[in-house]
Amino acid sequence: MSRDRIHRDLTLEMRALRHQWANDMQLILAMIESARRECSSAEAAEEVRSILDRLEIIASGWRQGGRNADSLTRSLQNLCAKANALSDTVQVAMTTVGREPVLESNRVIPLTLAVNELVTNAVKHGRRGGAAPVLVLITLESRDDGSALRIAVEDDGSEFGGPSSAMTRGSGLLLVRRLVEAQGGHFHTPGDGSKRFEIHVPVET
Repeated sequence: MSRDRIHRDLTLEMRALRHQWANDMQLILAMIESARRECSSAEAAEEVRSILDRLEIIASGWRQGGRNADSLTRSLQNLCAKANALSDTVQVAMTTVGREPVLESNRVIPLTLAVNELVTNAVKHGRRGGAAPVLVLITLESRDDGSALRIAVEDDGSEFGGPSSAMTRGSGLLLVRRLVEAQGGHFHTPGDGSKRFEIHVPVET
């Protein structure tokens, strides 16, 4: 059997597996959503919702699959759209700088999960009085040579007390650190007077 034939067969098998995994994940999501509706308290329902959000990001990554030049951009854009649709107290926007490198889905998923945690963090802890929503900006920046990515998340919500305080406001930020470090990157929390979180990750070229 030729090398090209083997490659085609493996590609078809992977597509079939991704399709099956995506279908299985949709079933799991439906079951969890059903359980969420039966939660006896708003706090419990909110916790289940956060789990659903994470799983939906994973499911979306599997549906996209493969290597795509703009896969992270599209994934983050989907995250913005969903956040804006679910809440009228926050407005999430995104900007890109430079050309995004080609990324495998197994890198896009954890990076999107990390950004999701930061956006959720801004929504929970950036609330302020008044009618104006909290504005959250995601910036995706690539080096000119495509060797590294920087993702920044910042908001104009209420202030908090420095980097040590930022890291103790729940398990979400600890999860971000683990996700980023698993990608060989670094997670930077805001300094005094700043609301900017940054994710720095290398990209294999």
